Amino acid sequence: MLRYFALCGVLALVLASAPATAQSTWFGAKQTEAVTDPRAAACIALALGKPDPANGFDQNALAYVAATFDVTPVFDALATCRIALRAFPAEPKVIVAHYNAAFTLAILLFGYNDFPQTDEDAVQKARVVAAGDKGFARRMAYFFLGSACEYGVGTPLDLKEAAKWYGLGAELGDTIAARELARIRGQQ
Repeated sequence: MLRYFALCGVLALVLASAPATAQSTWFGAKQTEAVTDPRAAACIALALGKPDPANGFDQNALAYVAATFDVTPVFDALATCRIALRAFPAEPKVIVAHYNAAFTLAILLFGYNDFPQTDEDAVQKARVVAAGDKGFARRMAYFFLGSACEYGVGTPLDLKEAAKWYGLGAELGDTIAARELARIRGQQ
């Protein structure tokens, strides 16, 4: 009988120490089920890229901007990633993709020499650009401010103010600002 209990004890220890089912990780961070959600998948595809067997690695939409200076993919990536980040704040890929999109827009809008140190500083600088610039930077500032107001980044969350900035961007032909304006008008 003693042997039976000893054998059961050993078996229990072996089973308890067996490796658990492997959890999917990405650079050491545990991934969540969010990566299969369409909002997160779109964010990740736009701002991180994905493996492409034919070419090794498919560049993300942000790399396209560097080659063409068409900022629409940056606006799309930031808007999509902010939606995904709100839904999945702990998903590593969404966090990194959002950072890539936000950082890319900030570099395009402010440059390296006047890069803001805080979100609040970025909003202040974007307001200056929106008030004074008559060209391409104004369109970027309008989108930046619309997104900041919609999500409360560097400024209080204010959907009415976000609609104002998105509307100004849409008037300049920004299709992503027009899409975001329609989306938030549907929420109000």
